[in-house]
Amino acid sequence: MTPENHTEFKHPHDHKDVDIFVKLDNFGELISQFKQQEYEKNWTRFDCLPGSNTFSRYTKFVPLAGETVKVMLDIFVE
Repeated sequence: MTPENHTEFKHPHDHKDVDIFVKLDNFGELISQFKQQEYEKNWTRFDCLPGSNTFSRYTKFVPLAGETVKVMLDIFVE
């Protein structure tokens, strides 16, 4: 869940996603659960930056009402 006083910045190119904040101790279990639910790691331009181990994106395509929807989960490690 979003931490108290978290500011969500919206940009014209921003897409709909879910921000998940997780403690480092729980990160491995969270990723394991995502993989069991067929989410895949989606590399971003932030993955090659120093300190990039604090952000990950996982995606999954889900059929919904006759169309396919892309579900994006942005994971922030605290």
